[in-house]
Amino acid sequence: FFSSYWRYILTLICGCAVITAGPACGRTSGAITFTPKSDSPPPSGATFYVSPTGSDSNPGTEAQPFRTIQRAANIVSPGNTVIVEDGVYSGSNQCSNAVVCLTRGGSAGQLVTFKSRNKWGAKIDGQNGVAAVGFAFGGANYVRIQDFEIYGVANAGGSASGIEVFNSGRFSEIVGNRIHDVGRVCTDTTNAQDGIDIEQNNVLVDGNRIHDIGRFAPGQQGCQPSTQNWTNHDHGIYHSSGDDVTIRNNIIYRTERGWAIQAYPNSRARMNILNNTFAFTNQNPGKYGAIIIYDSMTVSDSNITNNIFYQVNTAAIYVGGSSSPSFSNVQVRNNIVQNGAMLRADSGVGTGLNFSNNRENIDPGMVDPASYNFHLQASSLAIDSGAVVPVSTDHEGRQRPQGGGYDIGAYEYSSLGMSSHSNIGLSFIAFNPIRITSASISQSAVALTGASPPGRSAGRRL
Repeated sequence: FFSSYWRYILTLICGCAVITAGPACGRTSGAITFTPKSDSPPPSGATFYVSPTGSDSNPGTEAQPFRTIQRAANIVSPGNTVIVEDGVYSGSNQCSNAVVCLTRGGSAGQLVTFKSRNKWGAKIDGQNGVAAVGFAFGGANYVRIQDFEIYGVANAGGSASGIEVFNSGRFSEIVGNRIHDVGRVCTDTTNAQDGIDIEQNNVLVDGNRIHDIGRFAPGQQGCQPSTQNWTNHDHGIYHSSGDDVTIRNNIIYRTERGWAIQAYPNSRARMNILNNTFAFTNQNPGKYGAIIIYDSMTVSDSNITNNIFYQVNTAAIYVGGSSSPSFSNVQVRNNIVQNGAMLRADSGVGTGLNFSNNRENIDPGMVDPASYNFHLQASSLAIDSGAVVPVSTDHEGRQRPQGGGYDIGAYEYSSLGMSSHSNIGLSFIAFNPIRITSASISQSAVALTGASPPGRSAGRRL
């Protein structure tokens, strides 16, 4: 994380858009330049089209689409939409060696939307590490990225992300994407290979499917790492910093080289982790939980509510570090843990972390989790047993609630079966703080341990 601080310091000192970062900061060597484009802006509400059969010399209409998403990204203005046709999109651009570098964004009430016409039909291919990032924010805010499939990004010498919200990305939405096979390289780097990297305020992560994130273990693809970094440095979602971050309706599984969600190292407020399903997490010794909150930050006015945890290591949440986090009005409510406790902690957590209505060591009743079908069975204990939270639809766009109460997990059960509703156009409620004061600590949910921390990093992430 020292590298992350250096980058912030460089940004503050230089006051410019040119940052030089070597592999120790998780970037390719040489200058990383963010260059805002100067094309004449299109009218508000304009729609552009991108197709593998198009040309970047075209006007970007439906009849004459662009060839690359980057071409559209270079000209958008607030309120514009970019529809991306089915096909594979690759290459790399300036910021973070990304397939798409976002330097132009929207404004309040007028997001710029990049959307795959058909869900997961537009595929962002990192070509096994040719690109380190799928979409990277390089100066843009107020952007929505929806329904893409992103895979193959990796960086053996530094960090990689399916979507990187680092340099900018405030008031942005990451919705309905499938992000997988990120960081599939043999490396000893201390920098992370992440599904999504968040280091900004006001970000919504909703309805994504994130899986198979992380580097090779010993023996995979002939890999023989010389350190133990492969056990704990890669994550489904890495939330380094940022207030008002909402992570809801996501399905995150097979995060076997780190954690589904890591909150570290900066303090944050109004971090809401709601109605997600986590499964098949890191099983390496000492790498407990699906969510890790680590070291001496403060977490305040936050919620971890209505989540399902399946096949975790010992507990759903791990709180640790040489100097433990502190909590103020953090509610952990109405979660189900299939094979463990709600919390494992290295030391006491104080009175600011409050537990209520959680169920431990109980099967939530999903259809076929072994085959990654995490829908709820009709007899599921998760049905109608969730807390009321500002999550108006589920992972498939189905309205919540369907019955007498909110369901737990990413799916809302319906006897009518799966939904094909699109999430586009849903009201944006990510930044409404949830404030609940009546809760009690369940001491039975806390297993205090003397376990050693998961390993400090000389890079930017654990």
